Amino acid sequence: MMYSAILKRALYPIGEKMLGTTMLKYLKKLEETQWWPPEQLREMQNEKLRALVKHAYSNVPYYRRTFTGILPPIYISDCASYVRKHV
Repeated sequence: MMYSAILKRALYPIGEKMLGTTMLKYLKKLEETQWWPPEQLREMQNEKLRALVKHAYSNVPYYRRTFTGILPPIYISDCASYVRKHV
């Protein structure tokens, strides 16, 4: 237990500064979300899916053509319904 506290408070921040990463930001988010109820986790997943699909649609011609033929990203409400309909 003591070693993990040392890692979190001393070594991780030093490593982040040296490597220029944002590892601690993601660690904090994971530690927070691991206790969320399933509904809240699903909503976060759906938000991330919508953002990813919107980004792909806006920036990658292949995905723009693919999604235009199937379903524009704006209509994707959640992961499960999209998979049931299109996979």
